[in-house]
Amino acid sequence: MNNNVNMNEAWAFLEQKLKENQKASAQKLSNSSSGSKKAPGKETDPFNSYLNARYGLNNMHAPPAEEEAKIAKYVKDVYFSMFPEKDGEVYPINWIDPVRHAFKQIRKERAKLLKTKEQNSMKGLKMHVIIGVILRCLLYKENIHLPLPIFIWYLNEGLKRSLLKKERQPVTIELFERYRLDAKKGIRTSVKKLMPQCYADVPAENLIQFTMFSIMRFDRQVVQKTRQLAREATQLFPDSTSPSTIAIGCMYMVAQLTDKKVNIKQFGLTKQKLISTANVILGSQTLRIQNIIRNLDKRKSASILI
Repeated sequence: MNNNVNMNEAWAFLEQKLKENQKASAQKLSNSSSGSKKAPGKETDPFNSYLNARYGLNNMHAPPAEEEAKIAKYVKDVYFSMFPEKDGEVYPINWIDPVRHAFKQIRKERAKLLKTKEQNSMKGLKMHVIIGVILRCLLYKENIHLPLPIFIWYLNEGLKRSLLKKERQPVTIELFERYRLDAKKGIRTSVKKLMPQCYADVPAENLIQFTMFSIMRFDRQVVQKTRQLAREATQLFPDSTSPSTIAIGCMYMVAQLTDKKVNIKQFGLTKQKLISTANVILGSQTLRIQNIIRNLDKRKSASILI
């Protein structure tokens, strides 16, 4: 993805705007638009010009410019938390645009559902949690799956980079799922209508590829073996065990077996949980599992991972 020069100029202006007091910023924009004489349709402000060109702010359903900016900022921060090596080289507009569009649609749907004005339909909800739910659902829609604890970890890493200090309350799995699943307190009805894939069951083996290959940079062959391992390992756990937990246990175990250096915090589980889950798999007497482990094991390790 190539950088857009006009977008970069707009983003520099955006960073400045977000540091200002919200009311002062709104008043400044209002004074600027009412006090200047310019040809109809001509925009001199680079940020507003960018938003008008890309998002069509004349649309009565479009979110305010500051809201657009917050969405773009947070999605960008999450993206570069996942892919820090791309920071400064690319701009993730292919992530930002769909989230912005979905946010606008969800707000419109909630307004109909709650029989209120659109600008009031998101009141009482935390914007960064809504954005997180939308982003994960859009990734699911594109068959890009991450274990939930890992995704939550990156949402919180994105918050650390964000300028939205008042919205830095960490996202927990419980809070995230309340927004996704609770029709009364969350956005389930609207999200399910727009992105039903977000509520489909995803097996552990399908939660492996994007995380291991795209984010952690494992070799493709190792990723494939880990997927096979997750498929077989699912049978070792009770039905109540989350596929995310199984997938993470497999990835952690393979990282140990292959001496791959990874930040274990990004797995989103405690080290004790990681070790106990991996040891269930390592202790299995299933022939297929043992064959996969022997194929991957560079350390010829014992049954306990440290």
